[in-house]
Amino acid sequence: METEPDPLPTLLFSTHHLLLSVNFFDALGYIGVILVLLSCSALAASSEVAYFSLSYTELRALEDEKTASGRRILRLVNAPRNLLATILIVNNFVNICIVVVSDYILHKITPPGSYQGWAAFMDRYLPFLHMQAEAWERSIRFSINVVGVTFLIVLFGEVTPKIYARLNKIALVRFMARPLTFLAILCAPFSYALVHGAKLIERRLAGRGISGADMTSQDLDKAIDLTVLHDQEAGKEVDLLKRIVKFGEVAVKQVMCPRTDVVGVDFRTPFKKLLAIVKESGFSRLPVYDEDFDNVTGILYGKDLINYFDESEDGRF
Repeated sequence: METEPDPLPTLLFSTHHLLLSVNFFDALGYIGVILVLLSCSALAASSEVAYFSLSYTELRALEDEKTASGRRILRLVNAPRNLLATILIVNNFVNICIVVVSDYILHKITPPGSYQGWAAFMDRYLPFLHMQAEAWERSIRFSINVVGVTFLIVLFGEVTPKIYARLNKIALVRFMARPLTFLAILCAPFSYALVHGAKLIERRLAGRGISGADMTSQDLDKAIDLTVLHDQEAGKEVDLLKRIVKFGEVAVKQVMCPRTDVVGVDFRTPFKKLLAIVKESGFSRLPVYDEDFDNVTGILYGKDLINYFDESEDGRF
């Protein structure tokens, strides 16, 4: 009874033959095309991080420069939805091009039958899949393309550029200001459709009572409770943090004080009389005016004044 030949030598021969069949100059051209597309993807991904991480101080510095580059950057930043839409359109378009071009290149350098050795090897060690040789070849080609392209895009088109953008955002926003301005004009119809489509969805969600601010407030309350779950002495801190979270929901009329009820002091008021006014009013802050109450010159922190006076050794300053 004849034994079935080991497919490993066939696999090695097939791989060797595949590598030798690729023309050197064609390979350089293919590599160059992929590198150009990866560079475009990297610039698009890093621009997103760089532009949307600019601080207020950095924006003010660009505004004070009064240069053409600074004005371009500020125009882009002042339209964040259009900027983000442009970057996402370009980035996704380039990534699709990388997938299509890599599939074409793989098909070009691997003629039919190039994966016969690999197919025989897989069929030998995975017989329970019951796949024919042609199916194995298509699966191998697809796997090489998907795994290889995904690795290149994630590493060189996403992760590495975004790390670089965090460290060199000012230089990057200057470098990409002119290209992004041109791309924003080029992609204007698509950006308009994306931005207005997103606004329409936001209005629909808002009409159904779905509010991101309310969800965030609830999430913060839960996070605060979880943070101090095992701390028995954090009751006051928890209450203070929750009040800070809900402060944005407080209406002005809930905290405003009518003018007739406002307690103020003239800056020439003697100290003993001032102390009596602070204690009697019970307010933590009192406006200080000069002769006329409409001429407010400062704020007196009454609570701090009382505490300092009470803590002094002889009861006086």
